Amino acid sequence: MTKRLIEEWLPIAEIGEESMRERRSMTALPPIFYLHVWWAQRPLVASRAAVLASHHCAHRARSIDLNAAKQLLDDNGLAHSPVFLTALEAVLEVLPLSARYTGFDPVKAAAPAASDFEALENLRRLALAEQVPAPKQLELVLAELAEAS
Repeated sequence: MTKRLIEEWLPIAEIGEESMRERRSMTALPPIFYLHVWWAQRPLVASRAAVLASHHCAHRARSIDLNAAKQLLDDNGLAHSPVFLTALEAVLEVLPLSARYTGFDPVKAAAPAASDFEALENLRRLALAEQVPAPKQLELVLAELAEAS
């Protein structure tokens, strides 16, 4: 049996251990003296791993092509992973839009993130349009641009 790429570049054992540690430390209603810890929690390990996977897909789309990114999704079963699909939706809502979608260039500092948006939005349209809705920020910007024209 061949190894999947995700088994080689994603430290799944460490993520699993950290995920179990996080789950053990959580309770439905934390004691009042733990409230500051509860509010300060970072996203769960699984969520961070899904966001990382979305960036690997964006990198693959930029460095090779969109079909290579789709192949990465298919090879690793990410196209049907609810955690990944939710992470992709969230990432698409926070990355700045690229010039391709807005008609103007983003600030130079935001250009790499805008490039990630373009790669991930193209991947969403190609492979995940039925599972992941279009980003609201894209709809809003396109509506504003249409009004201004």
